[in-house]
Amino acid sequence: MASIIYRILILILLFTIITLNLFIAEKSNLTNFFNLEKLNNLTKIEEKNQASKKIEYIMNDQIINLLKQGNNTIFIRHSHKISNDFQQGFDVLEMNGYNTNYIKKNNCLTLRGKEEAKFIGLLFKKLNIPINKVYTSPICRCLETASIAFGKYEKIDYLAYDSITNRNNSKKIKKLKKEIFFTSPKENFNKVIVAHGSTPREVGIDLPILGQSGLLIYNNDSNSVKATIEFNELMHTFYNIQVYE
Repeated sequence: MASIIYRILILILLFTIITLNLFIAEKSNLTNFFNLEKLNNLTKIEEKNQASKKIEYIMNDQIINLLKQGNNTIFIRHSHKISNDFQQGFDVLEMNGYNTNYIKKNNCLTLRGKEEAKFIGLLFKKLNIPINKVYTSPICRCLETASIAFGKYEKIDYLAYDSITNRNNSKKIKKLKKEIFFTSPKENFNKVIVAHGSTPREVGIDLPILGQSGLLIYNNDSNSVKATIEFNELMHTFYNIQVYE
């Protein structure tokens, strides 16, 4: 009887040792996995930081010369509009043809926004930036920004922001947005896209959202973002050129 109990105790001890060893090994693997994940995340953050250091935040000579050479996509977030808690609803109504004076007031540019758009147009004209196509979201504030700044535009329905587009066609819309954004413009020209703050992220450009009337310049030769310029910084170009005659 004592011999049987002894053997059972030995088996229990061996089982305990094996279980502990397996637990320690598994814990070590998990630790290595999480450390690897942490390392990968840190690497991605560092890569993003390095990329952001190569982006200009002012309209300096380097960016002006780049624009004059052409082959850039110039993304412009629409100019100033009043803020509204129910903006998505009003935008959906506008896209479906319901366009009252109240909706226009909420969806279109303010007087300040119209002045901002006018300044953008004057700036591009004075700098002799070659512009070919101007594409715009179908929402009023984008149409007005393009019209005031450049005097022309092509309305593209799928350039509306994702929350108000047809969700049944979301994959197709995402593909179309990327195509229009990343396709090179006519040789020696730039193309302009006037849309919404979320547009760059919707095409895969992971940068902070621009303020209203802000610019993002994507160069098709280098396949990279060269500048993100807020409107206040854009105004400083006044120091370098005489915009108004």
